Amino acid sequence: MPTPRLLPRALRAVAPSVRRHASMDGNTADVAVCGAGIMGLNVAYQLKCAYPQLRVVLLERQRGLGHGSSGWSTGFMRAYYSNEDTMRLALDGISAYKRWGEYTGLNQVRTSFTETGALWLMGHTREQNAAMQEQLKRFNVTSHLLDAAGVQKMYPVVNTDPYPEFDSDGEETGRKYGSCEALF
Repeated sequence: MPTPRLLPRALRAVAPSVRRHASMDGNTADVAVCGAGIMGLNVAYQLKCAYPQLRVVLLERQRGLGHGSSGWSTGFMRAYYSNEDTMRLALDGISAYKRWGEYTGLNQVRTSFTETGALWLMGHTREQNAAMQEQLKRFNVTSHLLDAAGVQKMYPVVNTDPYPEFDSDGEETGRKYGSCEALF
């Protein structure tokens, strides 16, 4: 067990009370992490990296890891963000998922990563989407500018008609946004 002065303040505050409790079968842990979603897994992983001698137990009520809200909400990873630091972080995360066994140091991991692409329909002009495309290019991410016809060809069920602006009461203002421009 690391010495108390090496433990982060939050962990020092809970560690003594956690150590006093044992499971019904007599097993104990220094830290119990509840939830094996993206946050719980990362907390447990980072604790073991920082303090290898800690006894960390990960508790999950579902039948597997990431079956709760993390699995649904983080099943999609994107490479475009409004600033370069966040883009670097996102791309690093994508890289880690692609090589999960190497990243975690675990053997025989059962994971997969499927790259499907993404369609950004953000109401931007062609010029704004071209600027996004240039930013993606600086990070070696391939993208394609699409006009309404291109979106319709790839995604026939997407309505590419100009859409109206609404006020805070949910009423149309009369302003219509221009033609559909997208980035894939």
